[in-house]
Amino acid sequence: TFMGREGALKALSLYETYKYLYVHYSRSIKTEGHDYESLAKTLDLPVGFVQIAVVKFFKNPGTYKGKRAFWEISKQDRLSLKLHLIVLILTVENFNASAKVIAEELSIDTVEVKKLCR
Repeated sequence: TFMGREGALKALSLYETYKYLYVHYSRSIKTEGHDYESLAKTLDLPVGFVQIAVVKFFKNPGTYKGKRAFWEISKQDRLSLKLHLIVLILTVENFNASAKVIAEELSIDTVEVKKLCR
């Protein structure tokens, strides 16, 4: 591939993490604390990664219930996450993925994929 084996593995790892967030946390992530460490612990990810790659999409608007916090994803950020997933699929597939393949992978229709790729 154009980015080499190491680059492809990094892109694939990022894709898998984002896909997990996309599938399992469509609206919010509930944590036992209010900080990045709590979010990282909930997701079983390194704090540094969470600070860079996860809070790009999930924000903590200060919604607390006792010690619990809710990290929410807005409609705009969910769309951004979906676009990141599409770009990562294209990257991993060396820009040879069809709209049908992307649609199947993200459980959306091909019309939406084509619209998002414009």
